[in-house]
Amino acid sequence: MKKVIVIMLIALVMLSGCREKEKPIIDDTGAIELLEDPTFSTGFQLLGISPVVDGRTIQRHLDYNGEALPSTRNVWYMAQWWTPHDVTDATYAKVSGVHTYTTESRTLHINPSDHGYLRIDLKASKEYSEPRQSGQPWTHALIEQDFNESVGMQALSALILKLEVTVNSVENLTGSAYDPSKHAAQLLWYLTLRNVVPEDADPNEVGTRGDFLWFGIPIYDNRSDFIAQSAHLDQGGPGTTNKLIYSMSSRNYFDEKIQMGKTYQIEIDVLPYLQEAFLYAIQNNALVNAQYENMQIGYMNLGWELPGTFDVSSTFRNISIKAVKK
Repeated sequence: MKKVIVIMLIALVMLSGCREKEKPIIDDTGAIELLEDPTFSTGFQLLGISPVVDGRTIQRHLDYNGEALPSTRNVWYMAQWWTPHDVTDATYAKVSGVHTYTTESRTLHINPSDHGYLRIDLKASKEYSEPRQSGQPWTHALIEQDFNESVGMQALSALILKLEVTVNSVENLTGSAYDPSKHAAQLLWYLTLRNVVPEDADPNEVGTRGDFLWFGIPIYDNRSDFIAQSAHLDQGGPGTTNKLIYSMSSRNYFDEKIQMGKTYQIEIDVLPYLQEAFLYAIQNNALVNAQYENMQIGYMNLGWELPGTFDVSSTFRNISIKAVKK
């Protein structure tokens, strides 16, 4: 099926380029690293607790007590949506080279010198006073980056994602009210595919400027051993975007159910799946009139979403998103 879709997409595509980074990181294969500061050496710009009220306003720079490297732009952001324990007020400590920020419900452990070590311990049992109900928001712990330069899909021959990930523990504390249709622990990785056209472009010809879809590389969901390919709208609570979420199956990079405490290496070319997502969006009016040659990848987020009362912990290292040009 994937080969058929790719052949259909090739018929849609005309050759074009995309802007290079001013100072691209290029490996010995010619691939360009899209992520700036993949080891988190510049720290994190902390966002507020409400995407509705706070938006993208920065609340605090998690700068490792002044040890973070300076940067000419804000590279990494951290989202803490809907927590009752604002990380703005977190206590800081450094133990054995690891920077830690701690609140009543979460602890962040960061060590840039250890291949971008990031451990997130999140206790939803300290965030929910009762089991979450349908329509209510849910707690998040995400890292985000807007790429210094977006990359056009049409210019790519591959988009290689790599990540070392360990799900250390997951404990369901929702109790007898647990309902898998409402409650879950999800560890997710997303890119956005955005329609980049001039301000004066005709939306009837090239679609709406800035329209986008979410593309998911799911890692863990307590409700299933493997996460199936899916497509649905981003809905269900305040602050959601009402945009298409198209996720690939975790069977494409995991050959077993996630084992607690075991480290996994994700390495996959997601370009064919991004092409599938674009075609699905066109066929289902999720990107009306958008043209393949205008679609760009320019953002990612990674972390936990907990619609249920779960206490969880995960560790990441060696994050990478590399573009291979034609």
